[in-house]
Amino acid sequence: MAWSWFKPLVYDNSVLEAAQLLQISEYDFLALAHWRRFKRIARREDLDRLFGLYMRDQDCTPPWARELAREIIARADEGTLDPRDYGVRAPVPKLDDLFRMLRDVFIILLFMTLFALGLWLGTPAL
Repeated sequence: MAWSWFKPLVYDNSVLEAAQLLQISEYDFLALAHWRRFKRIARREDLDRLFGLYMRDQDCTPPWARELAREIIARADEGTLDPRDYGVRAPVPKLDDLFRMLRDVFIILLFMTLFALGLWLGTPAL
């Protein structure tokens, strides 16, 4: 625990933990919490200001965001958390990730083919 001059700095990581459980960013979590509390999409400027305050001082996290974070953490502890209940879909893999995966599979298959061809044409090294 870090100390400031006036009070101990104890950070409430519930928003971070809940965002990780839902596999979304903290910014998106605050947008989700705003939508669930007020039933409307937050303006970009308001969300930017809110996120800036959150990043500077965890104590400035709105109570409705902390409440949603605690609910999500509790459901995860119970084993009943389903991100789809909160309107969160599974993240789609980026094209770069897919390309890297296919490239790696291709390289592995190429080396396996060359190795098998070497065994077939030559004498296996035992």
